[in-house]
Amino acid sequence: MNESKRWLRNTPNSTHIWLLTLGFYWLQPVLSEFPSITMVWLALAMLAFLGCYYIVSASANLTHRRLANLGMVMLGIATATVNVGANTFFIFASAHFGHNWSMRIAVPLLITNIVLMIGCYLLFPLHIGYFLLPGMITSIIIGIESVWVAREEKHQSELKQSQQEIQRLAAEAERERIGRDLHDILGHTLSVVNMRAQLAERVCQQAQHSPEKLEVLAEELKNIGQVSRDALKQVREAVSHYRHVDLASEFSALSLELERHNIVTKSQISLPQMSEKTEAELGLILRELITNVLRHSKATQCQVGSETNDNQFQLWVNDNGVGQDIQFGNGLTGIVERVKALNGSFSVTHKQGDLGQGTYQQITIPVEALS
Repeated sequence: MNESKRWLRNTPNSTHIWLLTLGFYWLQPVLSEFPSITMVWLALAMLAFLGCYYIVSASANLTHRRLANLGMVMLGIATATVNVGANTFFIFASAHFGHNWSMRIAVPLLITNIVLMIGCYLLFPLHIGYFLLPGMITSIIIGIESVWVAREEKHQSELKQSQQEIQRLAAEAERERIGRDLHDILGHTLSVVNMRAQLAERVCQQAQHSPEKLEVLAEELKNIGQVSRDALKQVREAVSHYRHVDLASEFSALSLELERHNIVTKSQISLPQMSEKTEAELGLILRELITNVLRHSKATQCQVGSETNDNQFQLWVNDNGVGQDIQFGNGLTGIVERVKALNGSFSVTHKQGDLGQGTYQQITIPVEALS
């Protein structure tokens, strides 16, 4: 049940608004006052079609969806013997080819669907203006759109999987690097601590009979303490190195985050030399600027960039969002405080930019304050 609901939410026609067009199916039967037996036959065909539509829209089983998709075509042929409104069944079938078949198969199916409509027009007494032309034109337009949308969705899915695989491999490589560093840092040190502890244990046993051994024991314990302090210092230095923020990588990671939220992002980055502390601060500032875009802007496009002009380093984020009234909460206040600590300035305005009317966030810091 959960799988069916998930697929239904992801179906391109999940709003089912297009079912209203089935009214055309009943236009000729009602106006022409078809016999009761024919009306019953058409009603049963409609129920069968709705069953196929539900399967195509809600089933998580690809084989079932494909069979239901082809069933729509068969129902279109069957009802075309008496009803020009049968073209709606052909149209609905065309709308789902791209989402149930690969492009290599969907395109021939679409062409076959058109040929079958032409065949029905030639074999049965159907009006070209009511059956063939509307059915062909709509099927071609919706069918091509279906194939194109399905292709884009597949491309986005593959791109997302590729990004997830890259992140997984990067995380795995980082774990391996941390493991190697900790082994290099602690492996030798802990071996020394172990040997000195064993020596201290033997000296302690000997000290029970030779009090002069107590000085040797004290020296060994002192050495163990010194080795432990050295190891702790090395671990702290390693952790500090892991926490170092690479601003260029932060730009890339945050740009991907915007893209994952369907915000088309363009980056223009130029970074001067700066200290690790400053780079870490700028990374936190940039992350907060991007957070503002994600939370409040409702933007579809965003520009992120940095440059150095006249001994001034500038970093900006510009979006085409709604541009709501600016309220300095914890996020913006934190940015102001961090920028102020670097002798810089922060501004956020709503103005007409390259992306149109939107929000423009910018920080400006003297180059000498970066080092």
